[in-house]
Amino acid sequence: MTTAQLGATLTQLRKERIRIERLLAGVDDAIRAISGVVGSGSGSLGRRRWHSDAVRKKIAKAQKARWARLKRESAAQIKSGKTS
Repeated sequence: MTTAQLGATLTQLRKERIRIERLLAGVDDAIRAISGVVGSGSGSLGRRRWHSDAVRKKIAKAQKARWARLKRESAAQIKSGKTS
């Protein structure tokens, strides 16, 4: 590639960079606009759902059972020598 060709390519790349920067600025504006709507607390977006005490206890009990089962299975694999 000649020096003239490299210069032309460089000019083209710089123009393309400017074009892409303008597009990205538009994307940034859109993100800010949407973030403002979501972050404002209006509507149902961004609301946190709360569980009752009974539901939290049920979830905790189920998770403890899962951990106990995994612990038993892991101990059984170690005893039988089937570790991976």
